[in-house]
Amino acid sequence: MTKMKHADLASLIETLEKAWELALHLELEEHENALYRLLRKADERALWRLAHSGGLIGAEYCDECAEVIGTITEVDCTDLTPMFVYRRPPGSECPNGSEYLRRSCGPFFRLPGSFAYAHMATAELLRKVFF
Repeated sequence: MTKMKHADLASLIETLEKAWELALHLELEEHENALYRLLRKADERALWRLAHSGGLIGAEYCDECAEVIGTITEVDCTDLTPMFVYRRPPGSECPNGSEYLRRSCGPFFRLPGSFAYAHMATAELLRKVFF
């Protein structure tokens, strides 16, 4: 995929996020649901591209409250669904963890030190990795 297409995907995520937030604000439930489904699909595609290109390595893995769960150290794409390995912060009970890449309303990935949240964090990560 070219740099331009990665930029287009990042822009699409940002635009869908803004449109979804506007639909929420205007209480347009029918459009809100459709926009959110599109947003999640675009975000999922971006995460798969990042996983397969090594772009998730070094990213922070965060929970739905934006607390850092760990830092991505490895991504294994040999299975149907990529698995990522992360190192938890010092002092954690178990220093490492691993999970399969799947998108839910909860965990997300972001650049270290960023304050971006959820889908916007994915767009930011996509721009940083491919530019």
